[in-house]
Amino acid sequence: MNDYINDFVEQAKKYAEIAKAKTQETVEAAKLEIELRKAQSALDKEYKALGQIEYHIENGNMNRDETVIAAACQKIKDAIDRIAALQEKKDAPKKTAPVETEEAPEEESEEIVVEEEAEEEEPEPEKNEDGYFMLKFCPNCKVGNHPNAKKCVNCGQPFEDAEETEGPVFDTTAESQSTEE
Repeated sequence: MNDYINDFVEQAKKYAEIAKAKTQETVEAAKLEIELRKAQSALDKEYKALGQIEYHIENGNMNRDETVIAAACQKIKDAIDRIAALQEKKDAPKKTAPVETEEAPEEESEEIVVEEEAEEEEPEPEKNEDGYFMLKFCPNCKVGNHPNAKKCVNCGQPFEDAEETEGPVFDTTAESQSTEE
């Protein structure tokens, strides 16, 4: 019994490390997105400043000074380069250190693979002639589900026709929805 508890605690620690790494990855991505938006805002301000300079020159309120214009253009180029560098960093593949975990029993990992394959192969519901999806509605919560669903995605209520291959299917047109309510 002690070994079971120790194994459980070790597994929990490993999964906590994985969660920590994923959380740090998400935080870093959010920080990068904020930095990218700030850089875009800075670029917009530099464009506006150059526009104001040109406006004042054209209205005769300011003499044309090529050094002022060149400096404004350089600030714009720097801002564009900064955005490109941030975008490249954002688009770069994530490099997180893998956390070593004990292999799960083969039965469990096979179940996970089967479930993932089933999700990928799930066909899109058919559409009626008006282009609306044909759905199976839950009698308990009235949420539309995939026609082949065995239970409701919202409340988990098993459908009475779960034994059958296909259940009752209703279209999602406004007419059918108003009769449902």
